[in-house]
Order: sequence, then C-alpha cells, then structure tokens
Amino acid sequence: NNNNLSESIIGTWKLDGVHNTYDYGYIDPTSGNEIITSTEEVFGPEEGYEGYLTFTDDNYVFTYDYINDTLDYEYTYVYNLNGNIIEIIDGQDTSRVTITELTDTYLNYTYTIYSTNTEGDTTFFYNDYTDLTCVKSSLPSLHDHDPHKNKSDRKNHYFF
Repeated sequence: NNNNLSESIIGTWKLDGVHNTYDYGYIDPTSGNEIITSTEEVFGPEEGYEGYLTFTDDNYVFTYDYINDTLDYEYTYVYNLNGNIIEIIDGQDTSRVTITELTDTYLNYTYTIYSTNTEGDTTFFYNDYTDLTCVKSSLPSLHDHDPHKNKSDRKNHYFF
C-alpha cells in the first residue's frame, strides 16, 4: 500500500475498476458469530458505464454516472479528509472510506457496509466489502457544479 497522502485527492477521478464481495447469512444465537450462507463476487464497471468523482478544495465531492456516453446521474456530497479516511456526508448519513493507495494519477479506496435484519428470533446479515480503483481524469464534458442541483434522487451507482 502506498498511503502517500502528500498527494491530493483534489481533482477528477474516473472509476477504473470495482470489486464487491457480498456475504449473506445469519448470526448464531448461541455464539454470536456470523454464519455465512452465501457469498457473491461482482467485478465492474459494467459495459457502457463510466463513473467520475470530483473532489473540490471546498469539501464537496461530485459524482457522475454515464451510461452509454449519456449523463445518467449526478450527486453532491460533503467530505472531510482525515489521514487516509474520507468521511462522506449526505445529510444526516456519514460513510467512511479508507484510502489504500494515492498517487498523482491513482486512487484506490475501500469501504464496508454492514446491515442486519431480525425476523422472529433470527438475525440475518448482509456485508458488502467494496474495493474501488480510480485514475486521474477529466469529465467528458462541462458540468454545472452546483452542490444543490442533483439530476436524480437515487444514490450513486458505485462510489459510496
């Protein structure tokens, strides 16, 4: 890992690769251990998809999803950088991603989502482990970077 945090995350990054591992299962009521009943791995991005992140020096991060060269989705978050942890703030929700490599041309980060749901006396879980690779880039075309203007209400396709 190259945690060269003297390099800056400021600028535009294009999604180069994503690897998701999804674990599904239940919590053993006696031991409290997670019992994995299935695992799924997904690699991306899909054909026709391009994703971009633009980090600004005033703590906004803009995300853009293009499908077949057409802007499909954009969303704006606030972010804070603390060491190799990026806090992504969306209203009252905060996600934390960990930078595992940062150079002047390459950004790699990971995040994990843990979720549980109880039905009767059984607690089920879903864990999403995500590793993303981005390369320094520029947006395909000019965009209005208004932090209050979002094209869609749905959450970002990959990034957080």
